[in-house]
Amino acid sequence: MKVNVILWSVLIGAVTIASCKKKAEEPKPELICGANFSEECLSTNWIINKPATASYKVLGNVDGRNALLMTNPHPSNQPNPRSVLLDGFIKHIKPNKVYQISCDVKIKGYSDYVSNNPGFFFYAYSNEQWYGELYFGSESGVYLDQDWTTMKYNFTSGPEEVLSFQLGSLYDSTWISNLVIKEL
Repeated sequence: MKVNVILWSVLIGAVTIASCKKKAEEPKPELICGANFSEECLSTNWIINKPATASYKVLGNVDGRNALLMTNPHPSNQPNPRSVLLDGFIKHIKPNKVYQISCDVKIKGYSDYVSNNPGFFFYAYSNEQWYGELYFGSESGVYLDQDWTTMKYNFTSGPEEVLSFQLGSLYDSTWISNLVIKEL
């Protein structure tokens, strides 16, 4: 009889412990390296395309934040060259959910460029679907040396769990920080 009581006690204890355990949290959507840029993370996880005169660099403590600086110098009276372009991925996307991609941007443009000048952009897409884009630039003939601005856009996901993501810069200098995606 005593053995049965002990066995029942052990069984009840095991069931109680199992029911108290937390469910494993689902992974959150993630833009790899975005919220915390580093040279190592970018070179390991992103494909970087740039013209020969362009460059990128991770800067620590720019206005109190870790930032990615993309430079693309060229004479302001000539058309923009190919952009500095970084290709990465967004992981852990759930189907048919609304997401928001955002980042803080600071750009330095040219004063005498004669047309609209979209200096910074980013896109989310898959082979099957385009999930949106954001452009940030100056108006014609306006020199832009602007303080940090938060840029964001929302999209509804499709069936993919992983999306492609690109960000790029045509301007002389573009600083990017706090690049994140979140489910709304």
